[in-house]
Amino acid sequence: MHDSKTALTVATAVFVLLSLRSIIRRRRSATVRDIDGPESKSWKFGNLADLLLPPSYGQYEFAWTKLFGAVYRIKGCFGQNRLVVSDPLALHSNHMKFD
Repeated sequence: MHDSKTALTVATAVFVLLSLRSIIRRRRSATVRDIDGPESKSWKFGNLADLLLPPSYGQYEFAWTKLFGAVYRIKGCFGQNRLVVSDPLALHSNHMKFD
């Protein structure tokens, strides 16, 4: 009986911690979520299936850059937001801040 209560307590604690982690991640990505980007065909794979299996290399990236500009959002696996930056000056500026 004692072991089942301990297991239930541990399971509840893990569930609460994972839920809090998910909420914090969503709040952190709120600014990325607001950036324009292509629609995702799949919640499970996001836009990654398009990027990994294009008809020709770079087809989607070039089209999305023309449509959305040098910075846009794509969907990763399980609905995660990913930021794509194709502006060399912005990338250089960002990396120089951390050196």
